[in-house]
This record gives sequence, C-alpha cells and structure tokens, in this order.
Amino acid sequence: MECPKCKSNISNSSRYCPRCGYLFQNDVVEQHNDFERELLNIYTNKKLLYQNNFSIGFGLFNFAYAFWCRMYYVGMITFLNLLFLIFICCVGGNVIINSMGFYTLLIVFLFLLSISINIYYFLHFNDLYIRTCQVRIHKWLNNQGNMSATDIRANCIKNSKGNYIASILSIVVFVFLVYIFFFSI
Repeated sequence: MECPKCKSNISNSSRYCPRCGYLFQNDVVEQHNDFERELLNIYTNKKLLYQNNFSIGFGLFNFAYAFWCRMYYVGMITFLNLLFLIFICCVGGNVIINSMGFYTLLIVFLFLLSISINIYYFLHFNDLYIRTCQVRIHKWLNNQGNMSATDIRANCIKNSKGNYIASILSIVVFVFLVYIFFFSI
C-alpha cells in the first residue's frame, strides 16, 4: 500500500504511516467527516512512535514522552511504575537474598507485573494517543460554538504542540526522587 501523504510503501495492515504519521481509515480511526480527520492528523502529526524506530530511551523514559504528548494519565502511570520498578530492583535483591518463600515470590511477581505494564504502554502508545486525540477533538468541536473552520484549524495547531515544560519537569522530578532514594538506602 502507498501512503497518500508521503508516497512511501508500507504494509497493508498499517494503521498509520511510519514515516509521516498519516492516519488511515480503519477500525482504530473510526469514520469521521473530512474536517475531523484533518484535525486528527494535525494532532497526531510527528507524535506517533514510528514502528521501525524502537528506542531504549523511550522504554525507560516513556513517561516524559507521554507528558510531552499531553497524556498525563499515561505519564503518571508509567512514571510511578518506573519508580516502583527501581524500588523493587534495589530493595527486592536484599529480600530475595535474606529470605525464601512468599516474599521472594511476591518480589518476582511485582517485578514481572511492573515490566508488563511498561511493555504494554510501550507497544500500545500510538493507539492510546490516537484515542486520546479523538476524545480531545470531539470535546473541543462540541464546545467551540460558531467559529470558522480556519479558526478551528489554527486553534487545533496551537493546542497540538508538545508540552516541553511537563516533559522536562517530569524527568527532573524522576531524577531527584531516584537520587533521594539511593541516598536514603
């Protein structure tokens, strides 16, 4: 299949173009009128994780990218999950070495659960982002009143920009909390 926007060759089962981020009409992107699809493409432009570029940085600091995309609930879940994972790795080692039985199984279970949550958000971030953008657009269009299409596009472009402050602040808070944790052990 060929992307209608950038003309790159992609898989027939793709939901979006891995090169330019253009959303295709399928089950994830429900039937919208042309104006809503245009707004959805404005929101998701360059913010989707590209299929071929998996990075370890996103796997570890995915909360910062979620905050940048204004997905604060995903950012908080992954932020707390990563802090919890570090806590389990640091404290869990002593528990496993010093005791056997229930606590060892509990630490291993919590570690695997935490890793699973991180992998889930890593693999499904694009779908969650598309759905979040759909909800934003529907709420936004319902509350706009009598604005022209040009004004709505301009506001959509302005509101689709990434939140650098929340992203940088989340990394600073994370590093600070990890620093405090390691010096309190």
